[in-house]
Amino acid sequence: MVKRTTSYGASVVISVVIILGILIVLNCLSNLYFARADLTEDKEYTVSDATKSVLADLEDLVTIEAYFSKQLPSYVMPLKTQVKDLLDEYKAYSNGNLQVEFIDPDDDKQLKQKLQFMGIPPVQLNVIQKDKAELTTVYLGLAILYENKQEVIPVIRGTENLEYQITSGIRKVTMSEVKSVGLLPLTEGMTVDDSFSKLKEALQKLYDVKVLSFDRPRGLEKVDTLVILGSKKLSDWEKFQIDQAIMGGANAIFLTDMIDRQQGKLQAKPAESNLNDLLNAYGFQVNNNLVLDRVAAMAAFSSGFMSFRLPYPFWIKVGGKQLAKDNPAVGQLSAVVFPWTSSVEVKNKEAKDVKYEVLARSSDASWLQTGRFDLSPQQHFSQTAKGSYELAVEGDGTFKSLFAGKKAPKPEGTAARYAPKEQKVIEKSPPVKIVVVGNSFMVNDNFLSRYRKNDLFVENLIDVMNLGKGLVGIRTRGATERPLEEVSEGTKQWVKYGNMLGVPILVVIFGLSRFLIRKKRKRAV
Repeated sequence: MVKRTTSYGASVVISVVIILGILIVLNCLSNLYFARADLTEDKEYTVSDATKSVLADLEDLVTIEAYFSKQLPSYVMPLKTQVKDLLDEYKAYSNGNLQVEFIDPDDDKQLKQKLQFMGIPPVQLNVIQKDKAELTTVYLGLAILYENKQEVIPVIRGTENLEYQITSGIRKVTMSEVKSVGLLPLTEGMTVDDSFSKLKEALQKLYDVKVLSFDRPRGLEKVDTLVILGSKKLSDWEKFQIDQAIMGGANAIFLTDMIDRQQGKLQAKPAESNLNDLLNAYGFQVNNNLVLDRVAAMAAFSSGFMSFRLPYPFWIKVGGKQLAKDNPAVGQLSAVVFPWTSSVEVKNKEAKDVKYEVLARSSDASWLQTGRFDLSPQQHFSQTAKGSYELAVEGDGTFKSLFAGKKAPKPEGTAARYAPKEQKVIEKSPPVKIVVVGNSFMVNDNFLSRYRKNDLFVENLIDVMNLGKGLVGIRTRGATERPLEEVSEGTKQWVKYGNMLGVPILVVIFGLSRFLIRKKRKRAV
């Protein structure tokens, strides 16, 4: 009996030792190899192929320093874990060319001063301890370092767009040449810093952003991509500058306004613009109208002491089949809002040297307003001429200059003093992309404060023009909306009464069935 007990105890000890050994071996192997199952539709928690490509192309050591305080509130600790998991995955795909360090700056005054200079500030967070609400100061920043270059993420508040920020930062510090984007505001009284500062800030993360003007004697400063914002009546010299920038190889995005909306009022009139002179030469036209759509975004209004929100037909919400799904710039966007926008037409669809593509269009339940523009949300909308209208169009190819076969116009103002006597006209562009949209309000600071993801539309276009389609897929991850499909009023009524009456009817049918079955069984007995 004693021998049997001893033998049983020894076998239990051996089994425990074997299990512990297996667990230790598995733990060691998990440090060398990892595998995860990402069940999200867009694989939002797995680094993208674009990120893997950027990491595989690293030829020298890049360092990522994550500045996280050791003592973090409990509700922030999962964020630190998520960042660490993401950076571990980056490191695994870098072939040893990425070094990651987590640093606690709390007890290092000299490091705190350095972080302040780098642009990584301390953040104050609320902490509830022992039934008391207190403030604590922590660090949640990150720096990407390569040679004498650095890119900083001042505060990490979530991981929704973190992969794009890190990957674009790595790419920016390792690129031998940073691409340039020129912002050219046209509307009188409009400046980039006052009206488009959010767009400028977003583009500066990856590009050398320049604010352009017409006062240079030799034309606009050379940039890789030209973004025209707003509209006005251009002189021949100003048209020539835009034209020659494109003929010289600059891609272009025209966000142009054909209406003049009075500030603070729900009224508008046709804008004094002759930008179509230039656009017609490239095969486009922006019409003097406004497109309205039953598929609209929500807008807030006030009347006296009352405030209200309602779908606003002038704010067209474009998503799903209304976006060009095969186009890398817009294909992965969930929705874009076009406020007070005009329709765009392709004037020469049979052009041999240019391929035109509609990037965004309104729904079939849209209509036009022309002449006098009444922007009030409480008007009676006469929904005539229903149909789908083109809101954003892209041309890809070689374009002919508006000034082909003509002499260059003379510079004006102060630029005329220093301009050369004659300027050569470039009559045809190399392969470039031109995108035309019938409004600039969609990336205006006031509008982006309501629809922050709207600038993804322009950022994606610029990324594809300059860097290819890789980074676009990263930026749009997690930015997905899944709205219910629009259905007819008849379908809505069927669903409504089906929910109200269908379930009770099914219960009655089930009860009658049970009653009849029991009655039949009793008769059988």
